Amino acid sequence: MMDRLPERVRMATAFTAPIVGVEMMRHLAGWPSWHGATLAVWTYVMAAVTTVVVFGAGHPLLIRGLRSYRDRRLNMFSLIAPGVLITYAYSLLALLVPEVFPDSFRVHGHVPVYFEAAAMITTLVLLGQYLEARAESHTGDALAALARLTPTRTCVLRNGREQWVEIDQVHVGDTLQLRAGDRVPVDGAIQQGEAAVDESMLTGEPIPVAKKTGDSLVGGSMVREGAALMVAERVGDQTVLARIIEMVRTAQASKAPIQRVADRVTGKLVPLVLLLALVTFVLWARFGPPPALWYALLHAVTVLMITCPCALGLATPMSIMTGLGRGALAGILIKQAAALETLARVDTLVLDKTGTLTTGRPTLQACLPVEPGHETLLLKHVASLEQLSHHPLAAAIVEGARQWGVTPGTVTNFQSQTGGGVSGIVDGRTILAGRMDWLSERGVSGFAAMQALVEQFEREGRTVIWAAEETRLLGVLVLADELKPRAALAARALQERGLKLIMITGDNPRTAATIGRQLKLDDVAAGVSPGEKSARVQALRSAGHVVAMAGDGINDAPALAAADVGISVGTGTDVAIASGDINLLHGDPMSLVHAIDLSRAVMRNIRQNLFWAFAYNLVMIPVAGGALFPWTGWVLTPMLASAAMSASSLTVIGNALRLRKLDWE
Repeated sequence: MMDRLPERVRMATAFTAPIVGVEMMRHLAGWPSWHGATLAVWTYVMAAVTTVVVFGAGHPLLIRGLRSYRDRRLNMFSLIAPGVLITYAYSLLALLVPEVFPDSFRVHGHVPVYFEAAAMITTLVLLGQYLEARAESHTGDALAALARLTPTRTCVLRNGREQWVEIDQVHVGDTLQLRAGDRVPVDGAIQQGEAAVDESMLTGEPIPVAKKTGDSLVGGSMVREGAALMVAERVGDQTVLARIIEMVRTAQASKAPIQRVADRVTGKLVPLVLLLALVTFVLWARFGPPPALWYALLHAVTVLMITCPCALGLATPMSIMTGLGRGALAGILIKQAAALETLARVDTLVLDKTGTLTTGRPTLQACLPVEPGHETLLLKHVASLEQLSHHPLAAAIVEGARQWGVTPGTVTNFQSQTGGGVSGIVDGRTILAGRMDWLSERGVSGFAAMQALVEQFEREGRTVIWAAEETRLLGVLVLADELKPRAALAARALQERGLKLIMITGDNPRTAATIGRQLKLDDVAAGVSPGEKSARVQALRSAGHVVAMAGDGINDAPALAAADVGISVGTGTDVAIASGDINLLHGDPMSLVHAIDLSRAVMRNIRQNLFWAFAYNLVMIPVAGGALFPWTGWVLTPMLASAAMSASSLTVIGNALRLRKLDWE
C-alpha cells in the first residue's frame, strides 16, 4: 500500500513547497493581489501541481481512507481522504466552472481556490507515514548483529590435521582449535588447554573467566588469552546464542504496533462529522433560501471542509518530529516514534548493571601494601608485569598507575598463566601478581595479615590482585567496576517520577547487592541468564506493568526486545543498540530521566494539539452548518473555512515548537 515512500515524500515535498510558499507570501506578506491573466496562469499551475501530489504521490492515502469505510475501521485517514478530495474538487470546480458559484463566494471577482491546502495535507501525512515506516525497518538490525557473533568459519581437527571449515559443517563431537582473539563457534567444553574467555554476551560481566579442562564454553564468547582444544556439544539452532536470537525474534514479532492517539479519537469523530454534514444538507434543502439544493450542498461541503484534518494531521507528527529533534540534541535517539507514547506510560524500569549503571570496565580503586608507605613501589612492580599482559584487569592496573603518576619498569623473563597470574623480573627482583591460590602454590605466605580486609572487598563484589616478591607478600591491588558518576542522581530522579526500579543482571549476587544498596533500588536479581532476564520482563508485563528495559550488552537483547520499550545504552554492543527502541548515545544514566521527561512532554503536547484541533472543529462545525444564519443572516464561506483551518494549523505548529525549549539542566 505505502510502497516507495521515500520517493513519494520527495516528490510531494518538491511540488508542494513552492506553491505553499508563494501562496503564503501572497496572503501574509502583503504582496499585491494578482488579477487577470497572471492569476489565471498561477491557478492552473497550482491545479496541475496539486493533481500530481494528491493523485500521484498521495494516492495510497486516498485508498487507505476509502478502505477504512469499506472495512468499517475508521481512523485518521477516514477524514484525510474525503477532506483532501473535497478541497481539491471544490478548487477544481471553482477554477473550471466559476459561474456556478453565487456572487457571495467571489473575492475581487474570482472564486478562491485551495489547491495548496490539499497538497500540504497530503505531503505532511506522507512524511509522517515515512517516519513510521523507517522506524519499523530497523526491527531486523538486532538479529543481524547477533548473527555476526558467530564466526563463519572455524578450525577443526580431523585425522590429526587442522582444517578450516564453514560453521554449518561442524558436528557434535568435533574437536576445535581455539586461540586468543577467536570467537567460540559453538557450545562445548574444553578438552585440553586453558583460556581466559570473555562471556559478557551471556553474563554482562566485563572480566574474562578462566577456563580449564572440562569447563563449558558458549558459542559467541571471545577467547582473550590462552589457547585450547574444545569438543563441540551443541551446534546449529541448539546453541545458547541461537536460542537468544530466537528469543529476540519472538519478542519483536509479538510487539503489536501502537495505534496513534489521533486514530483513536478520529474513529469516534468521523461518524459524528458525517452525520452533521447530512443534517446540514437536509435542513438547508428543507428550509434554506432558493436555490435550496445548491445551498444545502454548499454548506454540507463547508462542514466537511472545516473538519478537513489539516491540524489533526499535524497534531501528532509535528509534536513527534519536534520531540525527536529535541531528543537528538540531548543524545537521545528515538528509533520508533510509537515508543514515545509507551514510554510516557511506563511504571517499571528494569536496569542492567554493567555498562548501564556502572562504567562497564574495571578501574583501580586501592593499592594496599603490607608495609605502609610502599604504595608507589607496589603499584610500580605490578604495573610493570601487567603492561605485558592482555587481560582487561591488566589494562586497568596500567591505566591506574598512569593516573597515579607511576611509571612501570622494565621486565625480563615475563611469564603468564591463564587464570592464575603473571610473573617476571622487575629491577632485578622476581615479582608475582595474581590469584591467592596461584601465589600460594609458588611458596608465597603471609596472607593472613590481609585476609579479613580482602574478604570485605570481595563481599562488596570487588576484585583483588595479590602481589609478592619471591615468597614474600607485598600487598594487594583492589579493582572494581564502579558506578557511573550520575547513577545515584538518576535513580533518585526516576523514583521521584513514580517509577519502580529493578536491576536484573548476570553478575554475581555480591556485586549486585552492593549496587542495589548504593542506589536504593526497589528490587535486585543477580546471576540471571539472558533467557531468564527476558522471562522476568515478560512476567512483569503479564502482571499489568508497563515495562521499559535499559541495557547495553548482548545478554540484554532478548529483554530489550521483550519490554514494552527497549532503551539501549549507546556505549554498549551493536546487538543491544539494534534491539532497543531508544538509544542513549552518551550512556549517561541521567539520559534515562531525560527520555522519560521528553516522552511525557511530547504526549502532553500531542493531547494539547488534539484538543485545539478538535476544539476548532467543534466550534466551527455548527457555524459552517449555518447555525448563525437564522439570527444574523451570516454564513461561513469556504474561504473563511480555509482561514479557520489555517488558524487551527498555526496553533498546532506553534504549540509543538514549544518542545524545542524543553530544558533538563
